[in-house]
Amino acid sequence: MKTGYSIIYAVKDGQRLCALLYENKLWHLSVEPQAGTPFGYGAIVRAKILQPLAGNQFLADIGDSQPALLESPQKMPMAIGASLIAQIKRPPQLKKGAAVTTDLRWPLRSGTYHFGAMNGSWQSDTSRPEPEGISAKASACIAKGQAMTQPGMVTPLLSEAQQILLALPGLDKVYCADLASRQDWLQQIESYPDLLATDHTIAPVNEFNHIGDWQEQWHAATMSDYRHSSGCKLYFESAHTLALVDVDQAGQAIAHVTANAALVPEIARLIAVKNFSGIVLVDFLKMSRPAERQQISDLMQEWLSRSVLGGRVFGFTATGLLELTRPRRFGALPPCTMWFGRS
Repeated sequence: MKTGYSIIYAVKDGQRLCALLYENKLWHLSVEPQAGTPFGYGAIVRAKILQPLAGNQFLADIGDSQPALLESPQKMPMAIGASLIAQIKRPPQLKKGAAVTTDLRWPLRSGTYHFGAMNGSWQSDTSRPEPEGISAKASACIAKGQAMTQPGMVTPLLSEAQQILLALPGLDKVYCADLASRQDWLQQIESYPDLLATDHTIAPVNEFNHIGDWQEQWHAATMSDYRHSSGCKLYFESAHTLALVDVDQAGQAIAHVTANAALVPEIARLIAVKNFSGIVLVDFLKMSRPAERQQISDLMQEWLSRSVLGGRVFGFTATGLLELTRPRRFGALPPCTMWFGRS
């Protein structure tokens, strides 16, 4: 099925770049180490219990320099020194250790694996669709982890490129920078045979650099302000768990509802590209009628669903701000580096 999604992919100097375009508009971009991050989000680790805490929480050694906080979704009798498989749900930050859980989740569209406290088995949660090959990966990962006797990483769960693939309803084409990039990409998706039929083009350098003007879009997305084709300006500010988007009429004599509706697709795209997560507040041009606000809320929900992580729109607050939330999965938008021709 043709969906309008395409991927720009390159490997260079030990890094992977994966850019997701929808109808030639940049919707997601990630740059990650080719070897993966040992204690990044989603990594499967072997954890050794150091100290029980209140509730179903424990301090655990996962092989990092700092103890991790282990949280179990179910009551599990675990003695000091006990060893088990866990998954990182929040990477280490500064002096704060990682947060890990015994509830193993394959990112985005996959099943959930729970550790059975009674018999030590793993059970699949079929409440979400599971991509082909995930069960085999889970079983192999768990078997490898159970064979380990020391704390530390078992295997990175999935690269950002793989997580993007799991989120897509379909894919038209993959543009690879060169043969090495194409080989690495095919290795990334070898567990997903249905994707091997996708057109994996090795684009000439000039074409690769200009497909959808993705580098120009990337550079523009790193700016704190953005001028829309309507003449309105968008201003972006973000903190760790809160982001703000302000719409400025910029002196244009335009109908507010019409302008807001035209801005929604671009705002949703830039929220996704900038990877704003947590609470996001959007200050649209003033609208007083409930029907107008509902129209914008519904439109924003529709466009957010096109991004890798989606999002949930809660409607307008008492102060007239549109409130939405997005999950935290990937790192912040990386700068447009010299590697891609920008300083």
